[in-house]
Amino acid sequence: DVRVEDRRVTELKLGVRYLLEGDQVRQRVMLTGEGALPWDLLIGKALIPEEDCPWRLLLIGGGASTLPRMLREERGASTIEVLERTGAVVELGRDYFNTELRSGSTEREIVRIGNLEDLLADVQGPFDLVIVDTSALAPLGGTSALSKLAHTKLLSVLGTSGVIAWGPIAPDPGTVGALEGQHQVTLTRSCDSEEEVVVLSQLSGGDLVDASFTGFRPISGGTDPP
Repeated sequence: DVRVEDRRVTELKLGVRYLLEGDQVRQRVMLTGEGALPWDLLIGKALIPEEDCPWRLLLIGGGASTLPRMLREERGASTIEVLERTGAVVELGRDYFNTELRSGSTEREIVRIGNLEDLLADVQGPFDLVIVDTSALAPLGGTSALSKLAHTKLLSVLGTSGVIAWGPIAPDPGTVGALEGQHQVTLTRSCDSEEEVVVLSQLSGGDLVDASFTGFRPISGGTDPP
């Protein structure tokens, strides 16, 4: 059940458009008032280099993300790969959230729809940023629905200084444990009366310490899992 609903959040004086899969929010956009940018867009903006240089993004469950559109428009040297479980998410994201995503391949962008484990098996790295939209995994039972092989694959496609981001729902403890030994930062923010949590991991460290994640507050950081 994938659908779009427009709602009024009275206490915040906001009109909000939601893309829902069952009860799970997959995307939101403010129709009235001032609201926060999507979490993945903020993470991408914080980590992408200022200069337009070759930069690769992998989005797991990113069928409704506006980050690919931003990269297409502002970073001509970037390339993007999007994996999505549900075709309706891609279609409604394009029609109602201006993502401009379509299933298929172009010179700079690949969008594939299907079982995430199967799609991930065919991915070829390295990527500078891997984003796992945990709201896409929530209907399957969370990040624990991904096999150990999938977790290993995600880490294997990271570039030398690549970052993997899990959000806006905190990943399961087993997922965080699989990242042991990596530099990690856990961030949180309030968005549309809900609390979002993002866990960032990096093999080499450095960039996460230096980056400024506007609108988020750190709740843990360092080389050990939170």
